[in-house]
Amino acid sequence: MRSTPMIGLLALCLAAAACAPTLQASNERGGVVRHTRFGTNVDGALALADKQCEQFGRTAEITDRDLIFHDSITYRCVGP
Repeated sequence: MRSTPMIGLLALCLAAAACAPTLQASNERGGVVRHTRFGTNVDGALALADKQCEQFGRTAEITDRDLIFHDSITYRCVGP
């Protein structure tokens, strides 16, 4: 039964990837980042938004959170 630990490791990797924040829509003015269910990765979502805004010499500011499903934030890029 050597494959049992391997299956567990694969399941863990897939679960971690599913929890990673992803850009749903974005441009130089802002966008939407989907993060994990239950709002457990808001910091990661903000970091991803900041990275996106940095391309335009700006920083991200959260403007709204999904209060029903707790799985996304809306942000705007602010700065010079």
